Amino acid sequence: MNRLMELILKNKSEAKYTILISIDIKVAFNSLWWPSILQTLSKDGCPTELINTITDYLDNRNIEFNYGNATIKHQIQKGCPQGSCLGQFLWSVIANKILNQAWDHATNLQAFADDFILTITSDNRKDMEKKAEQALQKFMNWAINAKLQISEQKTQASKGNQ
Repeated sequence: MNRLMELILKNKSEAKYTILISIDIKVAFNSLWWPSILQTLSKDGCPTELINTITDYLDNRNIEFNYGNATIKHQIQKGCPQGSCLGQFLWSVIANKILNQAWDHATNLQAFADDFILTITSDNRKDMEKKAEQALQKFMNWAINAKLQISEQKTQASKGNQ
């Protein structure tokens, strides 16, 4: 958060245009797609033993609902509990795919758990808006590939000018 405040104050002192876009991922932890997690871990050189342990953790997970004499059981194939021991780690595996991408020098992306903030700065408003569109498109492509949905209701933009 300090880094974000420093960036905003720096841009203001340099009379630059800035836009902050806070992006919320709909039910982020419950939407984590397991094949993407396992593929990313493998691609990033994670030890096979650890991948096997995580695979075992994710395999054969069920939700069971009991009501009266009836029991409904459903096998789940994505997601992880937000407060679980592995939840934050598994989320980070996917989130790091967008956080570690190369961004335009005027674009900054930060994450706070499952929320993101894009900060775009420019000397003129038109250029800032163009860079913001490009950054959002890049972010949306990541979300689509990760099988995540952006919450349009919770995603907001705040423009600051010179």
